[in-house]
Amino acid sequence: KAAKELCYTRKYYDVSTDKIIYFPSITKLIVNYDLLEKATEYYYDEEDEFPSEYSMGLRDVTFARIEAEGSDDEDEGEMDDDMM
Repeated sequence: KAAKELCYTRKYYDVSTDKIIYFPSITKLIVNYDLLEKATEYYYDEEDEFPSEYSMGLRDVTFARIEAEGSDDEDEGEMDDDMM
């Protein structure tokens, strides 16, 4: 539910590549903790703590993806919120 609210909510047309770019990406939101913070709001009650295994697992997968993609990462040039 948190990802549905936060990820790929904005878009722009890149004339140079003739593509529509959607942002922010899931990867970016996991790296800067925004997605995990939003997910904790939906995790049971306020007294319950979001399992650290979930956040550690998501971050491990995210960093592995970034490492595998190397410098060809599309999100590297991704627009920030303050650019629009």
